[in-house]
Amino acid sequence: MTAPEKCQALLDAIKHTYAGQKALRDFAPFPTDVTATQIPAHWEPCRDVFMAGPMDASGPHARVHTALRQAADHVHWRATYADTDIGDVFMQNFGCFTIIGEEAPFTSGQGRAWMTYMPAGLVYPWHHHPAEEMYFVVSGQAVFRRKGQDDVVLTAGDTMFHASNLPHAMSTTTSPVLCLVFWRNEFDTPPELTP
Repeated sequence: MTAPEKCQALLDAIKHTYAGQKALRDFAPFPTDVTATQIPAHWEPCRDVFMAGPMDASGPHARVHTALRQAADHVHWRATYADTDIGDVFMQNFGCFTIIGEEAPFTSGQGRAWMTYMPAGLVYPWHHHPAEEMYFVVSGQAVFRRKGQDDVVLTAGDTMFHASNLPHAMSTTTSPVLCLVFWRNEFDTPPELTP
């Protein structure tokens, strides 16, 4: 497959998964104005961590997992917290690229979508953003934290909603985690580490 075909296969896999998950449909309709665009691929060390991680080829969301890997060399891997003191361990291991949005193979005025990957034993510190956010766990598991609420361990098929500017964090223990992340409203303000 060509790079555009791999990206289209990823979009199709995500749309299929989204349509089958009531929590995602209730969060927001899948964008109807998605347009393909061309971006230069951009490598970050986290790409290699993701590609070396275990592949859950038999899980219920294996189609998405496979499509993310197939698109991995044709996307812009992000260094979201490059100008912060979050540390090299996080920067080199936290995998993220935009699927729908800026520096992404697709654009939309209605929503944003990312993939995030964390290997075992990684902490994503407290952070916040104006956009409302829904996490969907594709494979693996992680501990999700929200300010003022009990910690929750999520596994494949689970979701977590983050309200606007609600500080939240997550960590992995013995298992990696692969997630799809969706935003609605206030797309233009990036996440910030919570003091």
